[in-house]
Amino acid sequence: AAVRAVHGEPLRVYMPEDRVCGGIWRFSSDRPWRRGMRRDRASRLLESGLLEIARLLPDGTARWLPIHPGAAIDAVAAALVLRLGEKWGVSADFLSEIPRARTLADLYESPAALLVDSFLAGILAGGTPLGRPEGAVWDGQRLSVALTTSTGLAPDDPAAPPVDNAAGSILQITDDVTGGLPGGSAGRAAWTLHTRAGDVFVNPDNLGLDPEGRLLVATDADTPGEEGHNMLCVYQNNRWERLLIAPTEAEVCGPSYAPDGALFCTIQHPAESWGESAVICVW
Repeated sequence: AAVRAVHGEPLRVYMPEDRVCGGIWRFSSDRPWRRGMRRDRASRLLESGLLEIARLLPDGTARWLPIHPGAAIDAVAAALVLRLGEKWGVSADFLSEIPRARTLADLYESPAALLVDSFLAGILAGGTPLGRPEGAVWDGQRLSVALTTSTGLAPDDPAAPPVDNAAGSILQITDDVTGGLPGGSAGRAAWTLHTRAGDVFVNPDNLGLDPEGRLLVATDADTPGEEGHNMLCVYQNNRWERLLIAPTEAEVCGPSYAPDGALFCTIQHPAESWGESAVICVW
């Protein structure tokens, strides 16, 4: 999750959904966050608010769709769930109800049931299905999200997203949300494709920021290739540069900088000959 805390505005938490056809979510608190709030009061802002899912349009604009019982069901999305629902483990009884449903309330008996099943609810309401959105960071101006792979949908599928790359991608969303308490979708949003993976690295996974605010990406490819290992890269001078390369078959994840400039990250599930996973510190 990436947290956006701006004085006088709702506390916002952006949450990518790490699964094939998962969405990008935004929670906005009912009440504003204020600089200097006590920790317990700030934490209570997460108890009540509005949950939305991103809809990315081909023209580069974006919308946040509220997810609640009254949300209308999108016809293209409903057709997608009917095609893939059995593969996703959706019950036959649930699928049989979709053609007759007009709103999410026709499928879920309570708001709690809807939230527990938010993956399907978000798609049915028209959220954009994406290829395993996972890492997210807010740099003070925009949200960056790593898509690890593709959705597997055909390019001519009506539900296919505007960006879909088997090697993964990094999206950036500019979210102008001035005003509009409580919580909702006031303002404009836009998205751009920052990186289409497949050259320097594949399968971007976790994201981070270095002390200068430069974007970091850690990769998680099952088979990086004959020449490749998973790695940690930084985006500077309009290009990606490698910071470290992992041992064979290991994933790099969780890059974080300490205040003194030490970089911590995890080398996860390396090949048997390399031993167990480890947290490392790089100076």
